[in-house]
Parts: sequence; structure tokens; C-alpha cells
Amino acid sequence: PIPAIIHDLPGIGGAGEIYLETVYEALRQADCIVYVASAIKELTDAEITLLRFVEDVTEQNKSPVFFVLSQIDNQKDWKRVQAKNNQFLRECFTENGKANKTS
Repeated sequence: PIPAIIHDLPGIGGAGEIYLETVYEALRQADCIVYVASAIKELTDAEITLLRFVEDVTEQNKSPVFFVLSQIDNQKDWKRVQAKNNQFLRECFTENGKANKTS
């Protein structure tokens, strides 16, 4: 088996530029990214910015990204949130995973 190191990076927003650079550096070094977003709320502008950075980084280092919705069982209107997040992913990223730079 190949040894794995898992880094759980806390959520973003309001933590300041120094913290964001730490997050960005960890993402640059990642072999795989699992992005967990809440199904209770739509993606924030900070999350969208981070996801665009993730796309740029993974385009360079060819690492896969998995987008996971959490807390979906706690939301009555989860289908609306899921549809909104899926719309964002379709608009911003092509089917082969490359960023749609026209968005």
C-alpha cells in the first residue's frame, strides 16, 4: 500500500490573507482533493473563488477533485441547493474537468 497523508483544511472566509496562502499551498501539493460543501446553503463567493483556484491547480498537477455535499439529510429544500451548486459546476467547468474560462 502507498502511504497517505490526509490534511483537513478548515473552512475559508474571514481568516485573512496569511491563512488563505496556507490553504493554497496545501492545495498546490495535493495528490487528490475532496471538497466538502454544505447542502444547507449555497456556495459563497469565497468558496467559488477557492474552487476556481482548485481547478487551476489541478489542471497543472493532474490531481482529481471530488465534490461532496454534506448535511443533505438535514435540509428539506436540499434539492434546490444541490441544483444551484450543480448549475455553478456546469457553468464554470467543462465535462472533462477543465475550467470554463468564459464564465
